[in-house]
Amino acid sequence: MITQKDFLKFAFEEAINEVNPNSVDKDVAKATIATGMKAYADREGCKFTDEEIAETIEAGLKELDKANEDYEH
Repeated sequence: MITQKDFLKFAFEEAINEVNPNSVDKDVAKATIATGMKAYADREGCKFTDEEIAETIEAGLKELDKANEDYEH
């Protein structure tokens, strides 16, 4: 069964493909990702709170930063 957390992750993964967070200001990247996640929710009939979106974005960007650090070493 797909959980709310899964839908949030799917939405983040789709939205992150629309912006390179390393090439724009972090606030712009976060706003762009949030907009994409809201569009995903509307399209898929999901309901995400602003808090859920913000938490998912923070966690996702941290994961990407960690992967980038690992790659650089």
